[in-house]
Amino acid sequence: MSYITMMPTHGRATRGRCSIATKACERVAVTQKEIRDLDVRQVRRVAVELEGKEGASVREAAVGFDIDYPREPGDPRELCEIPEVRMWYLRLDGEFPWLPVTLDWKQGELARYAAMCVPNQVSREEGIVYNPEALELWVTQKMFLLWPWLVERGFEKPEQVLRDMAKMFGYDIHEEFFKTTRRSFTDQ
Repeated sequence: MSYITMMPTHGRATRGRCSIATKACERVAVTQKEIRDLDVRQVRRVAVELEGKEGASVREAAVGFDIDYPREPGDPRELCEIPEVRMWYLRLDGEFPWLPVTLDWKQGELARYAAMCVPNQVSREEGIVYNPEALELWVTQKMFLLWPWLVERGFEKPEQVLRDMAKMFGYDIHEEFFKTTRRSFTDQ
């Protein structure tokens, strides 16, 4: 049984309406040296602060990244097409798998984060076009990782946070997913 349904966007990044409002934005400047060294210490400092918060205050942080990665003149690549930048984001995702919840979704940080972690192609006409199977796996994995994290942090509506996140990528999460997930966590 499939708990996640693709909406008609078919892998394109979409700007979905999100029921969670963001207030303040926490920008993290990332240098080329930090990217090359896979150094996530600046993010770790922000993450420590966020881990001490509960519920909606975590979402309200609205974390974003200012990536300073100079390219040669004439280099047409987007940041998500640069292997070193993608590797830094994968390192980040490995250490802080809950970070997507804290990103500034309205400013495109969630879509950029996913573009760094999920195979995609950049099209001048369509923007970022994710590999549909890879995106579905990534979104599903995030649902399983984030469910207990959201519950532990006292989010009032963890289902809505997950639905909003999935909707940003054109997916709908069925209620059966939440019933099954609830059961699996309460049976332990």
